[in-house]
Parts: sequence; C-alpha cells; structure tokens
Amino acid sequence: MIKNRVRLFSSILLAAMSCTLFASSVSAAIYKTVDEEGNVVFSDSAPAGKPSEEVKLKPLTPIPSPQSGLNISKPKPEEQKIVSYKKLEIVEPTPGATIQNQDSFNVRIALAPGIQPGHRIRLLLNGKRVGESSGQLSFTASNVERGSQVLTAEILDENSKVIKSAKSTVFVHRAIAPPPPPS
Repeated sequence: MIKNRVRLFSSILLAAMSCTLFASSVSAAIYKTVDEEGNVVFSDSAPAGKPSEEVKLKPLTPIPSPQSGLNISKPKPEEQKIVSYKKLEIVEPTPGATIQNQDSFNVRIALAPGIQPGHRIRLLLNGKRVGESSGQLSFTASNVERGSQVLTAEILDENSKVIKSAKSTVFVHRAIAPPPPPS
C-alpha cells in the first residue's frame, strides 16, 4: 500500500515537473532512479553515487491560446446580417389620389419582409413627422392642408439611420365656402 502511494506521488511529481518545464520553457534534464525499496524517483539532477537514467521527453506540441493565435470574435452589430427590404410602399392613399373635403386621412404602408427587430417605420408629411412605430403599418395624417402633399415612409435602424424610403404624392381638395349672398 505504501508502494502504491509512493508510485502515485511519483506520477504526480512527474506530471508537475513536466508542467513546470513546459510553463517555464526550460530545457533541463530529468533523471529517473530507483531507491533501495524499489520506488521510482524522478529528479532534475543525477543523484551522486546511484545509477540513474536520463528521461527523454517527447517534444511538446504548442497549442496557441484563443487570445494569441486564433482570431475568434463576435461580429459587431454593423457586421451582423443586414436585412434587405424588398418592398416598401405607400398603398393607401394610392399615389396621385385626390382626397376630397377631408382634413384627415389614413395612410397604409406595405412592407416585405416584415419589420425586423430594432427597426422602426416613420411616416413624414411634407418632411414633418406624422408618426413612428416598431410594428404598426397604418398611420393617420391629421389637419392636412389643401394642396399637393408628399408622403414619405422610412425604415429606420436601431441608430435612427434611414435604411429604405418610399414617397407618394396626394392631393387634398376642399370646397371653398361660397361668398355671402348680396344684401
């Protein structure tokens, strides 16, 4: 039992010495001797007056750490898959439509593929913001004046950068109040 413990200790000592040699990158010789009780002993110096054998270790194969040798990194948000919207269109009111006697009207947008996480849709009327949403494709333009009106739908990324836009022009007509009757 004592011999087994000594052998285990010797094996552990050999492993520790091997690690020490590897870590310090020192090329020192290792000697193997057998003591009076038959136990194998490893040492970095040849024992005086006892027969010993120099242990020849196989060369170690260095493996680079991920920090030094391998170029493993997470993609930056800018490098992540960029979605290409195939369709962005203002479908209601139709382009060139005339809106009669209304100061408010609904605007509906068609989008393909659907809005992606982190992106938003913004609707502008003559360059002024009407609304913004992360999923809604319908807006109401209120208090719209008479005349030619330019609607702009924009898809914004998480940094509020415009990814895609679409424009449509509509015309708002209102009846003018008739002049008062002559008195």
